[in-house]
Amino acid sequence: MWANDYSNKQMMKETGLSKNSVCDWLTTTREVCQNYCHNQDMLGGPGRYIEMDEFSICKRKYNRGRQRIGASQWVFGGVERGHGGLSFAFRVADRKKKTLLRLIKRELQIDVEMVDGIFKLK
Repeated sequence: MWANDYSNKQMMKETGLSKNSVCDWLTTTREVCQNYCHNQDMLGGPGRYIEMDEFSICKRKYNRGRQRIGASQWVFGGVERGHGGLSFAFRVADRKKKTLLRLIKRELQIDVEMVDGIFKLK
């Protein structure tokens, strides 16, 4: 229900639980997801390859035509080839070098530098 974006009232009706119980379960679910995300193994290391990219999520007007510039959210993410397919994805306010390098250094077990708009691994 939480993943399907049910409202609290819908959850109360479906489960027969009180408002406080539903709120407690939602809080617990969020905490479990946060702990999972924060305690994942770091990506990278010797002999491992990571594909990284940034992309924009936006709503198209009437589901067609060009993207609307103002109403988009940038996401930066990556996936490790093989080794269980570990991955990461983060919302980012901008695609500046400083922002992306901070995320890369925090999430990956490698040294990274930016060269001509391309990430170069040391």
